[in-house]
This record gives sequence, C-alpha cells and structure tokens, in this order.
Amino acid sequence: MKEKRVKATSKVSLSNNTDIHVGPTPPPFPVEGQQWLNTSTNPPQLYVWDGEKWVLQQIDIEKLDPDLIDELKSDTLQKHQELLDEIEGINTSMDNLKQTVEERNQQDDAAFATMTQSIIDNRVEALGWYEENDGRISGIAQSMDGLVLRVGNAERELTTLTLTASGLRSEVNSLNNGTASIMTQMSDRINLRVEKGDVISQISVEADKGVYIAGKAIYLDGTVKVADTFVAPRIISANSANTAYTKIEGQQMTCFGYFSNNWRGKTYAGNHSLEAKVGYIKMKQLDGGNTNALYYSAKGISTRMDADNNGSASGVIEFFADGYTSQANSLVLASSGNIILESTVGSNIFINPAGGSLYVSDKNYNMYDIYAKLADLNRVNAVTAGIGNFYFNSTNINSWSDAIKIGGTTGNVVISGNMTCAKLVETSKRELKKNIKTYEGDALAVINSMRITEYQYLDDIEGIDRPYVGLILDEAPVEVADTKGEGVLVAQGTWLNSRAIQQLLHRVEELERKVA
Repeated sequence: MKEKRVKATSKVSLSNNTDIHVGPTPPPFPVEGQQWLNTSTNPPQLYVWDGEKWVLQQIDIEKLDPDLIDELKSDTLQKHQELLDEIEGINTSMDNLKQTVEERNQQDDAAFATMTQSIIDNRVEALGWYEENDGRISGIAQSMDGLVLRVGNAERELTTLTLTASGLRSEVNSLNNGTASIMTQMSDRINLRVEKGDVISQISVEADKGVYIAGKAIYLDGTVKVADTFVAPRIISANSANTAYTKIEGQQMTCFGYFSNNWRGKTYAGNHSLEAKVGYIKMKQLDGGNTNALYYSAKGISTRMDADNNGSASGVIEFFADGYTSQANSLVLASSGNIILESTVGSNIFINPAGGSLYVSDKNYNMYDIYAKLADLNRVNAVTAGIGNFYFNSTNINSWSDAIKIGGTTGNVVISGNMTCAKLVETSKRELKKNIKTYEGDALAVINSMRITEYQYLDDIEGIDRPYVGLILDEAPVEVADTKGEGVLVAQGTWLNSRAIQQLLHRVEELERKVA
C-alpha cells in the first residue's frame, strides 16, 4: 500500500505594530495596528490593519498639531475680541460726547440767562432801552459784565445777542411757535442748535471731545470722506428712484434691485435680493416666475438653508463632509436628499445614484462612451501603481449596448489574477486589418523550436505547489512573443497549431497517396 503523506507549511513573523511598512504592496502577514505607507499612489497614502482589512487613514490637521490649532484659534479669537473692544470703545466715546454736549448746553443756558438778565438789570440808561406794553422792545444794555442787544415785536418774536468776556450767545425765539435757534461760542467749544419743543437739531464742536451732530435727519450733499473708523447701527444706500438699495444693519447686509441674465439659452429677469448674515449668504429671485434661493454657508452651497428641506433641495455642494469616511473632510454633491457624488481625501470618488441607474447620455437616453486616460507615465509604473485601473465589484456588469470595452484600438488590458468567461472572442473583422495574405510559414518548425517549461508564479500562495506549463517570454519565438514585452500571444499559438495541423494533414495525404 502506497504511503500517504500530508505536506504542511507555516510561517511565523515577529513585528512591531509601530513599524511602518513602506512600499507599493502591503506586508504579507500584517498584525493588528500595523501601518503601511502605500507608495503606489501619488501622494503616498497611509493605511492601518484593523485585523481584517487595511483602513485608509485620513489626516486631521487638528489631531496632527493640536497646539498649533489652539494657537491659531486663540489668535483669531483675540483679534476678534480686539475689534469688539475697539467698537465698544468708540461707542462709549460717542455716548460720552453726547452726554457732555447735553450737560454743556444746560450749563451754558443757565449761565447766559443769568448773565443776560444781570446786564439788563444793571444797564447804563444813556445807551437807550425802549419797551412797550404790547411786547415790543429795542435796546442795548451795557455793564461791566458785558453787552446785551435785544429786539422784540408784538408777535412775541425776540432776538437777543449777549457778549461777555468768556464768550457770546445769539438767540432767536418765537414764543408763539415754541421754536428757538441758539448759537453759543466759547474759547474751547461752539454749539449751534435749533429747538422745537423736545426736538433738537444741533452741531457741537469741542477741541478735546470731538464733533457732535444730532437731528431727526441729516442730509449731506457732496462727497464725504471718513479718514478713520465709521460706526453706525444701520446704513442704507439707495438709488434716486429708490428701486434698488443696500442696507447694512449689525450682522446683516441686504441688497435689492432688478437683474436680468441669460442662463442656458433662457432669459431670467426680475427683482433679486442678496442677504449676507453671520453664518450664511442668501441669493433669491423675487419675481419673474422663479422664487428659488441659493444659500452659501461654512458647510457648503445649497438651494435650501438646511441642505435638505425634506428631500426637496434641488442641489447641494457640501464641504468637510463625512458621508463615506470617518473624518469630515470630503466633498459631496447631492440632490433631492441623496448623495450623488463624493470625493474623499484618499483620492476616491464615489458615485451613488441612490438605487437608480447611472447614465452617460442625453435626455433621450442616447448613450455615450466613457473614456479613462492615464497621465503621462510609463506603462509599467502605471500598472504597478494601479493608476487608471477599473475595479468591478459586482455579480453582473451590464452595458446599454451589451458590450463593455476596455482599452482603445492600440491599448492593452492587464489582469493580474485569473479571468473566467464563457467565450473569449478575438476581433477579426477584415476592416480592422491590413496586409492580409495566406501564412506560408513552417508552423511545425516554430512549434518544435518552443521550449515548453514548468514553473510557478512568485505571488502564488505559499504552501500550494501547483505547477504551470507554458513558455518563457525571453525564450519564445517571435511568432508568439508580445511586441511590448509583456507576455506571449495565446491566440497566435492557437493559429500556429492550426497551421501545423494543416501541414500534418498534407503529409498524411501524401503518405496515403504513396501507399495507394
């Protein structure tokens, strides 16, 4: 009885999971936590073995250098706070100026009223002072304290000019109407104001305080230049017809006006608005049969504020997305609540028709070809690096035309593993060929010159000693060798065998004739 033997092999590797394996292919026996820097991609990508598969690692800048990020955030917040402090300081300064002007006015009103009455009471009669019972008055009063000129009429309109060593004051009153215009000039300040009841419009200038302008409305006719900071709770700029405007108020800016535009062969016209607020920018057409809006935010661009609106968002471009990766750093294109396309940091592009089909066609479903072209790289590196390859991970691959074409008329398809198919058909149409003629070569001689070898592949699984039979490229005859140096042409060998059979049949027929 023939003895049966079982052959078994094993391999033990000692490694440190902190070691980084660098190369175009992963280490053969990884341990959990081991790292692999894949140099077959540009730029190289870092993977970690999780015990079952290699997981692409996304570089998070915040985790890469948290101290730097904290420093940048702190610097940004500090500059933001400095600007807020500056605005607060300006507002406080303006409030103090307003309070100072109001206090000065009260003090000056009281002081000049007392001084004016004192001069009148102590006037020198020779200067002339005339008063009538109906209210008319005209006179000049002079004393050591100053000079007062006063004129009044029966309609209770009174004008008074008071001059003292410390300043002057002119006052025009209409006692019936309750209005007054007053100008006070001192050595360190000037105040001009007009009053009607509680409504006051005034300009006050003080050397060490500033200029204070107040009124129900202020009209500036001409060019205005602001040499330093301009602070206002609200700014509105409008055209002369008031059909277009821009309003800035706090953290929001709103623009409104008419706009006409040609978009994909159609003209869209009407009133539009642009709204910029902390957190987003919104553009919207307000009439013309189109009321859609577009939102820009720190997350992306969308036709809806929340980028969804129960799946009715027409389009979404999301930045810093995490649809297919654990890190929020991808770019997503979505529509109607579904992710259509996502590009990740690992240079992967995901196309997700959400249960539908992916078409490359016009609106009438006329299908078009899809082409993929390699960059300007040599072919060996392109194959090794996996650049430009197509990976099909599906039970069935279907095409609209019932044909899947890979490679151009002069291109090649490289399959690193086994290929299984029902039929292998070599293109052989006459219109694809030239210099057609009958092969008259000695196929038997070519076949006899072949050294049929037995070998194994370097990437075979260890422990499986399966031999292969075939040719070695650098020993193969020119009739079956690939001109690009990749391998041998199996179909050429088939047709050489057919020609050799024809030669053998011809010899058999000759022998049969001789025997007969």
